[in-house]
Amino acid sequence: MSIKTPEDLFVHELEDMYDAEQQILKALPKLAQEARDDKLREAIEHHEVETHTQIQNLEKVFQSLGHQAESTTCYGIKGLIQEHEHFVAEQPAPEVLQLFNIGAASKTEQYEICSYTDLITEAQLLGHDDAVSLLRENLKHEQEMAKKLEEVNSRVSSDTIKQLQPA
Repeated sequence: MSIKTPEDLFVHELEDMYDAEQQILKALPKLAQEARDDKLREAIEHHEVETHTQIQNLEKVFQSLGHQAESTTCYGIKGLIQEHEHFVAEQPAPEVLQLFNIGAASKTEQYEICSYTDLITEAQLLGHDDAVSLLRENLKHEQEMAKKLEEVNSRVSSDTIKQLQPA
């Protein structure tokens, strides 16, 4: 698709987030499995359910624009997933992998928060009011997950570092 107008850019960015959410949806079960902390696992599993809703919301946005829901590769999320794969290949201790995953999940949430914030601004400026409310719902999910991760990170990181630091 040739991107020549702000509308073209908006659709392109929607396609990027559609792919991002699908990539994330595939990665979440593995992250839940790697979680050693019950609250972290529960947060990831809850976010998996929310991610299904986010994908449906994006499909509704495409529909409201008269477009077929399509993906364009989201290299930002793809890179974060590849970073995880490379780290796992280094065979870290399970507790260290969990710390890494909390950080990676936080990076992912921040990426999504920025992306949805930009999409909302573009939708408002282009007059896509139906899209704004759906995108705001997705943004709210991402912000809530980022807050949960921040809370878990503080507790888990402190406990893990105390446990693994040499005396």
